[in-house]
Amino acid sequence: TIILASIAFRIYYRNDGITLFFNSFCIMSDFAVGAWLAMLAINQNDFFIWLKKIPRAAVAFTYVILISCIIFYHPVFDSSVATILERLILGIGFGFVILDQVFGENRIFNLHKIPGIVWLGKRAYGFYVFHQAGILIAIKILTALHFIQSPFQFVVLMPLLAFAITIAMAALSYRFFEKYFLNWKGKFEV
Repeated sequence: TIILASIAFRIYYRNDGITLFFNSFCIMSDFAVGAWLAMLAINQNDFFIWLKKIPRAAVAFTYVILISCIIFYHPVFDSSVATILERLILGIGFGFVILDQVFGENRIFNLHKIPGIVWLGKRAYGFYVFHQAGILIAIKILTALHFIQSPFQFVVLMPLLAFAITIAMAALSYRFFEKYFLNWKGKFEV
């Protein structure tokens, strides 16, 4: 129901980029996909068992499709229908990555073995909350320094600076805000 409501909002606001990007109702399908996958994992139904056992070639193909959607984002999602379904498609794709990394029996690589990934993963909420601010701050800094004039500066330097700023904000948020609540939630776990 939530996914259908989100798609309905995206249909209604399909020509309003700001609403599509920032309105909670337009992006709530991401959370619904995550909740659905969590429900599958808890209930361990037949579909979940099937997802865990997807052959390695199918896992690799899914990663290739997702990476292609990211690299060729604008050509892939440059139609009315694609704009409406973009969040759902990417939500399912990234949900699959999480499912594969946590439960997959035929995964093609283990992200948790890459140094720093677990540390970053613990700060993922901060990334979600602060990534847009990190991007805007990076653009402001590079613009003030007159250092965002070439394609290299915009495509490589700006994302690297935005990533570093977002990491710093997410780390501070985790240390001084989120950790308190994460420790507190332990009192309520079953």
